[in-house]
Amino acid sequence: MVLLLHATNKRGQDAVRGITRLQKLLFVVEQNLVEQSRFYAFNYGPFNEEVNDAARALRLAGFLSSGESVAGGPPSFAEMMETVEERAGPRDEPQAEEFALSERGHEAAERLRRSNQAYDQLYAYVRAVREEWDTPDLLERVYETWPKYTERSLIRDEVAQRRGRRRGK
Repeated sequence: MVLLLHATNKRGQDAVRGITRLQKLLFVVEQNLVEQSRFYAFNYGPFNEEVNDAARALRLAGFLSSGESVAGGPPSFAEMMETVEERAGPRDEPQAEEFALSERGHEAAERLRRSNQAYDQLYAYVRAVREEWDTPDLLERVYETWPKYTERSLIRDEVAQRRGRRRGK
């Protein structure tokens, strides 16, 4: 996730707007890296709760912009309840959460990338995925490319309609 947020899309943006977009980008990254995906079909297509947990951990550690840094120790009761609410399902939010590395996060990503050749190669791959897939039609492309991950989707018909409109059907 850190390397993904360190890379930019074709428009030069490093921030990812919305947890669904972050989930889908990490899903695409994983598809060529592992034999057995940790993602599964869920309400909005491919999903892995570890993505949400990792984003929360990065925010709490101060690696994401506007995240509050914590000195360590166990999470507070309020933080635990926030996690429970996040896992309870989608909420009607007027504005999607933005995921962007803070300066500290970019420094950590760069240290990781330079720590050995394997991480530098992984970063090159992640950057290429980000440039190719982080487009307005990301969701439609993921649904079309990996249909088995859309079996439980609550928005499958809506995504298919958008895909049809984009193609002029």
